[in-house]
Amino acid sequence: PTMSRYQKRTLEPRIAQELKRVKEFQEKRFCSRHEVMDEIKFPESTPAKIVIKSNEKGTGFMRNHYDDKFCNGYIDKEDFDEIVDRCSLIIGNEYSRKRKLDTKGMDYCTQVLGVIALLQLALFFVFAMAFIEAEGDAYKYVTIFNAFIGFAIALSIMIYNYCKPYEENATFEQMVFRKVNEYLAGVNEEMRDRKLEWILIPNHYWMELRMLDQKEPKYTGGQEIDHESDNRKGDAPKMQENREINNSSEEVDSQLFQDEEEDE
Repeated sequence: PTMSRYQKRTLEPRIAQELKRVKEFQEKRFCSRHEVMDEIKFPESTPAKIVIKSNEKGTGFMRNHYDDKFCNGYIDKEDFDEIVDRCSLIIGNEYSRKRKLDTKGMDYCTQVLGVIALLQLALFFVFAMAFIEAEGDAYKYVTIFNAFIGFAIALSIMIYNYCKPYEENATFEQMVFRKVNEYLAGVNEEMRDRKLEWILIPNHYWMELRMLDQKEPKYTGGQEIDHESDNRKGDAPKMQENREINNSSEEVDSQLFQDEEEDE
């Protein structure tokens, strides 16, 4: 599956609602990554998940989120920190690559052909001026040949730029999301027997290590409750509210990943 479909499958209502709230916060005012991180209401680690926050600049993940109480029996601190550090390294590499792409000008081949085309244009004018006063057809043929060479070079530049591999204009967050998920896909395959799964949140605000054999409390739009307790109490209105929240999260998913699906 594509990355956006993978994330759709694992995106829960609690994450979708928080990302929607943060997006609305960003639309109301221009704010830095630091201000966005201060605004986010990060989920707490539970026996079913460990939350690993990004640093304020978005250049890596913090290394102080290992919880021996929840991780004991699943993964040791050395393996946990190694995966977190590798994800941070990928983010750093993508940050450097994005800066190079943003500052990249014309490639070397285009520059060389452009200089040759300018020289040919200068020679064309020199021969053209000499042809006005010269007698015979020699200058005429040389001028026409020179113009033909200049036209061929200009055409070569257009064909080269048209045929060269397309470089997508992805955002830094999209580049990180793709590369980190490619790495985590291999990690999750190796950790399937341990009942563990690493999940990256869009915009890498945080990521989660999920214990698949542990049950997460039911999310109700701001609080987590025991789903079985509600059934025993026969709290029909609250159960209806839960269903509405779960249904609305599908609309949030569609809005969050609309741009990525258009790119695909």
